Amino acid sequence: MTTALTIEADPYILPLPEPDSPVVLDRWISAGNTHPNSRYGDDIWSMGPLTDNPGESIHKIRWTACPAPLRSEFRRIVWVLINGELRPTYIRERGFQNRTRDGVLSMRDNILQWLKFARWLDRQGVSQLSDCTMEHWKVYAAKCTSGCTRGHAQTVLRWLSDLWAFDQLSVSPCGITCPPWEDEGIDDYLPAETGEAGGENKTEPLDPAVIGPLLTWSIRLVEDFSDDILAAWAERGRMHARVKATPSTREGLAAVKGYLLPLVDSGDLLPATVSRLHGVTLAHHYVAAVTGASWNQVHHFASRNGLREITAGGPAPARCRCR
Repeated sequence: MTTALTIEADPYILPLPEPDSPVVLDRWISAGNTHPNSRYGDDIWSMGPLTDNPGESIHKIRWTACPAPLRSEFRRIVWVLINGELRPTYIRERGFQNRTRDGVLSMRDNILQWLKFARWLDRQGVSQLSDCTMEHWKVYAAKCTSGCTRGHAQTVLRWLSDLWAFDQLSVSPCGITCPPWEDEGIDDYLPAETGEAGGENKTEPLDPAVIGPLLTWSIRLVEDFSDDILAAWAERGRMHARVKATPSTREGLAAVKGYLLPLVDSGDLLPATVSRLHGVTLAHHYVAAVTGASWNQVHHFASRNGLREITAGGPAPARCRCR
């Protein structure tokens, strides 16, 4: 009775999900979205029910990436993030977050940052979120914003604040401490201004004699290569669909080993892909497609053999960094 009255009095508070509860509540699923909905107790959560664009990849949350001692608490808060809305009063007070609910890509980035934080807390011996102290927040804030631009650092701290904010929207909060920058102000936790980013564009304007040929070649690029670009996009979709339907077999794993290990042993280049979030990484879908293996087999093999991180050394092609 108390729980029901609390939820009725405060529409922002969400109840505790059951193991069979859907990961995405019906009210957030668009009409016509046919992606299967995961269950709260599953080890892998699909964000397909929030993905309406047919050309967009279906992102997944893999709970094996979260340390076991903290998994149940982070699972609960992530579920609230997916199905809840931040209070408008909280949004107004912060100033650098202007939406009560993010889109699926922002949710994914947010969750990935939370899982990084969970792994860091686990290494500090923290087994429950209520034991996260102000000192933990400060040390991790300095670590995760090191080397970032001021704008990206602000976004990362916003994601970390959301962990505390969404915890408050559960009928049974985990009790994580409010990050210090929420009370002290965020400026002291951000990198110093470099004077180079943002503001007025200091680049010298291009001469009209240069702009004309550039525009001409831009138009030619579209006209001459549009068929190839569209064909490549269609092939990408076909490849992803094929990989998604490929089961994991012993033959597939053997093919992955036979394809990647000789490249690593010889120091040759590995097939790579670039994303905004992860930078240069192993091209999992491509490797799976050419070997006939499943995506999971490529992912697990790369993780076990230290092939997930690929660095770009200046203008040289990206190479694998094995550890």
